[in-house]
Amino acid sequence: MRVAVESFVPLLQAVAQGDATEAERAGNGMLQSLALVFRSQIVMTRASLVATPSDESAWHMVRFQLGYFQAGERLLRAFRPFNRGYVDTELANDMIRLAEQLEDDARKGTRKVDSEIAEFREILLEAEHDTPEAGMLRRLIAVLTIDRGYFELATELAALLRAEAPQVRGRGLTEASLMRVFLPMRQIKDRWVEIARNEAAAMAEAN
Repeated sequence: MRVAVESFVPLLQAVAQGDATEAERAGNGMLQSLALVFRSQIVMTRASLVATPSDESAWHMVRFQLGYFQAGERLLRAFRPFNRGYVDTELANDMIRLAEQLEDDARKGTRKVDSEIAEFREILLEAEHDTPEAGMLRRLIAVLTIDRGYFELATELAALLRAEAPQVRGRGLTEASLMRVFLPMRQIKDRWVEIARNEAAAMAEAN
């Protein structure tokens, strides 16, 4: 991520000096750096997905994360600010496809996590109250309850992609269109980080 941030510096310098050629070179470098961040995250998230059992709600959580990074990378790949005539004819379809994937994982993941919570609550009812096992069950239930938030984010991201897809169909991806998706995506990522913090806090709590 640091590489992506640092790539803004030569762009700003070129703009300040009125150097259009250098601004284009710096701008393309910045976009390539950002795209590299997303592609790297896609690779790592796919590795996590392989290591996650597909019959657990966590699998759908990782799928949401993968969809998030895929959406960011796909938008950046279509964004050509220095080639105004460029139109990515498959972008709108890909945005809809990603939205459908996110919606599917949100539905299935929510059902699965609710089933897991119910199962652990049943086990907790039969456990002795003040045992380490009971404490662990309570923490697991707390974490899974927090984890439902991932699927709310998946639904929001899907709606965002669906809403913007018609705006890019048959036309170039503009700065305004990119920002209409990227700014809310940044907020989604912030909430994703908050969920992860709350998970850690819930697991650390005493019985």
